[in-house]
Amino acid sequence: MQNRFTKHLWQFARGDWQRKGFEDWLYSQDGLEGFLGEELYLELVSCDFSNSEEVWKLRQSVAEAIDKYRQCECPKIRDLDFIPMGFDGDDERFFANLTEILNYGEKKWWLYISKCGRCETLWMVGQDDRHYDDYFLNRISNHQLDNAQKGDWPELFFTYERMLALGRDLSTAPIYCDPASPGLKWTVEDLLKERPAITQDEISDVLGISVEHASWLMKETKSSVKSG
Repeated sequence: MQNRFTKHLWQFARGDWQRKGFEDWLYSQDGLEGFLGEELYLELVSCDFSNSEEVWKLRQSVAEAIDKYRQCECPKIRDLDFIPMGFDGDDERFFANLTEILNYGEKKWWLYISKCGRCETLWMVGQDDRHYDDYFLNRISNHQLDNAQKGDWPELFFTYERMLALGRDLSTAPIYCDPASPGLKWTVEDLLKERPAITQDEISDVLGISVEHASWLMKETKSSVKSG
């Protein structure tokens, strides 16, 4: 019963469940009051789910109440999320229970799938250790894993450009002391190889740099490629 409740309560706590679906589930659960305790249960069933501040506070309360049942970091991670590299050990704690089970290979060096040894959650990982220094994470199904093993990978991180665009939306673009940083040049080089028609505005957007900086990097990268 605890697993039945905690799975869905974590979906609510981390913000992965739309209001209508959660309310329908909430009001149909026998035994939930005994599991959560009367006070928290009453807060849930009397919550004004149109009040974002009230919902946010309640999510924190629910997470605290069910955290004792958690055996790994997976329940806290949203279906689409990111974890910074080397920040307070969050990445080490998350990956401590994960085992890589499928790697796309050198052509898409950032892309692989891992499985949690505790809760058996499957994660598609986009590992960007060049620009954003983040792990981008997408919770996937067994069916999606089966398809990936046949060569049909989920599209979310399938191109380097798409992964970086996701980084721009979820994370914070770094500020470079050296505008000619090798990492930046390599990143632009890979973007150009992947899609030669990519524009300076598009590179500016996905990397979170100025258009002028993007334009200069493109010229430098193309020049080095020609000279090489």
